[in-house]
Amino acid sequence: MGENMKSKVSRTCLALTATIFLGISLFVSDAAAFGNGNGVEAKNAVQSWDMTWSGQVDDRVQIRVQNRNARVRVLSGQSVRGASSNFRSSLPRRNVNVRVNKRDGRGDVRVIEQPSSRNNYTALIEIYDDKGGSDNYRFELTWDGGGYNDYPNQPNRPDYSGNADMTWQGRVDDRVRVTVRGRNASARALSGRQPTQVRSNFRNQLPRNNVRVDVRKRDGRGSVRVIQQPSSSNNYSAVVEIYDSNGGDDFYSFELNWDQGYGNDRPDYGNNYGQGMTWSGSVDDVVRISIRGNRVSSRIISGQSLRNERFDINKTLTRQNLNVRVDKRSGRGSVRVIQQPRSSNNYTAVIEIRDSKGGRDDYRIEADW
Repeated sequence: MGENMKSKVSRTCLALTATIFLGISLFVSDAAAFGNGNGVEAKNAVQSWDMTWSGQVDDRVQIRVQNRNARVRVLSGQSVRGASSNFRSSLPRRNVNVRVNKRDGRGDVRVIEQPSSRNNYTALIEIYDDKGGSDNYRFELTWDGGGYNDYPNQPNRPDYSGNADMTWQGRVDDRVRVTVRGRNASARALSGRQPTQVRSNFRNQLPRNNVRVDVRKRDGRGSVRVIQQPSSSNNYSAVVEIYDSNGGDDFYSFELNWDQGYGNDRPDYGNNYGQGMTWSGSVDDVVRISIRGNRVSSRIISGQSLRNERFDINKTLTRQNLNVRVDKRSGRGSVRVIQQPRSSNNYTAVIEIRDSKGGRDDYRIEADW
C-alpha cells in the first residue's frame, strides 16, 4: 500500500475514533443532565434539596433536625447503622415549611413536626419500617418561608387535605379526649400525661344542630374515634377520643368533617352514642369481664394474674334486656359475649377473653349496646 493510501486510511480512522468518542461523551452528558427525559427538571431536582440523610433503619426511628444538626432517636428496633447527613443550608429559626422526599427505603418517611417557636424551630422526621429486618433509607429535605403560624385557630396553618372542617394535632400519652364546640377545641387526658404541642385549626364552625361528625386519622399509632356526636344534651359538642396503649407518647393528627345536610332531622344520639365500654389488659389464658350498670369487674378463670387492666365506661348498662356486642381491637385469641344482660343474672353482661397460645398477650376490646 502506498504512503498516500496509508496516510488517508490513518486520517480516516482517527476521524472515526474522534466521532465515536464525541458521541459517547454527548450521550453521557445528556444522560446525566436529562435523567428520565427532562434535563432541566432533573438538574433542578438534584440541586433543590437543603439537607440529605441516609442510614440503615430497623422498625421506627425519628430524626430531629435543628440548624445544621440531625440527631437520631430509635423508638423501636435495632440501632441505626451508617447514619450520615449533609446540609446545603441551615434550617432557619422561623416558621418554614419542611418537605421530605424519600429516595430509598421500603417503608414510610414523613415530617411529623414542623419547626416553630414551641419546639425551638426543630423539624422532626419519622421513618417507619415494619417489614422485618433493616433497610437502607435516604431522603432529602427542603424548606421555604411559607410555613404556618405558631398559634392555633389561624387560617394560614397547613390543612392536611385542604377540605377538612377542622384539624387537630398533638403528642398523646395513653388516653385523651378532645371536645369540639363552635370554633374551640379543648383536650383533656383521661390517663397518662397531658397532651403537648397541641394545635387546632378550623375552616368551618361546628354548628349548633344535630350534624354528623366523621373523623379521619392522619398520624398516630393508636386509635382515634368519635365517641359523642353533637346534640342538645351535650351543648352541641363533638367528643373525639385518642387511645395510645403502646407506652410513651406519639404524635397524632386527625381531621373532622361534618355534614351540614342533617339539620334537626338527624336523630339525637345524646351522650349514649359510641362505644359503651373500652377495656385493655395483658391476659394469660382465660379472663371474664362482667359489666353491670356502670361497674366493671374482671375474674381470672385460668392462667396468671391480669396486668395493666384499664377500662372506661361511656354509658350505663341499663336494667333491661339489651344485646351487647363486642369488638376485639387487638389480641391474638378469641373475645366473645358469653352472657347477655337479663333479669336472671341481674342484668349483667359477661365477656370472655380466651388466650390459648401460651404466655401473655395485650388485648383491647370495645363493647356496645
